[in-house]
Order: sequence, then C-alpha cells, then structure tokens
Amino acid sequence: MRETMDIIKIKNGKLGVINLNNMIPVLNHYKSMVKVNLSILKKSDNINDKKYYLLLDKQLKFCNEIHQEIFEKAQILYDTFSKDFSELTKIERKMYRRVNNFKVLEHASKEFEKEYITGSL
Repeated sequence: MRETMDIIKIKNGKLGVINLNNMIPVLNHYKSMVKVNLSILKKSDNINDKKYYLLLDKQLKFCNEIHQEIFEKAQILYDTFSKDFSELTKIERKMYRRVNNFKVLEHASKEFEKEYITGSL
C-alpha cells in the first residue's frame, strides 16, 4: 500500500496506517469527550494486551509528532470531497467510493448532538 491523499503510513507502514477517508466529525462538547485510559492494557498479565498497548503508544507518539501534517492532509481531503462530483479529477473520482460522505456525516452529527447531547430537539 502506498501513501495517497487519504492514507498516511505510520513508520512506513510498519505500525499501521491512518485512513483519512474514514474520518468522522467530532463534537466539540464535554459530554462527547472521553479520555481513554490504556494503562489497563499495560498492566495486564496477557502478553498480547501488553504488545497492543506498545503498538498503540507508538502510533499515538507518531501522530503527535506529525499532527500538523495529519490536519493539513485531512483538510485537503475534506475540501476535495466536499465539492460536487463533477468537479473532481479522474483520480479523485476513482477514490470517491472509498471516502466518507462528510456532509452527510456532519448533518447526522448535528442531529445526534441536538437529540443526545444538548437535548434541544
């Protein structure tokens, strides 16, 4: 797998990839923010849990190191695939089916926020 406008390899793919095409809206509300404590994996007696913790830790460190690049690529992808289909290049049209429909997800996110977060429906 090669790096494209929607894929970022983590340490040349050795630690995984970031699929920006699967990004979703994140609510900016304290009720929707949960800090995930991964130390339970680190403290586990299960060797696979410990290995998974180390992998997640390395992935997180990588993401923190290149967070600006991630944000920039995400913005470009969002801007590109928020355009009308007719405006996309041939390559972008081929990618279209694998990229989330950001506008639909944003609408659903706002409806979710109204109903479950702010309770204003």
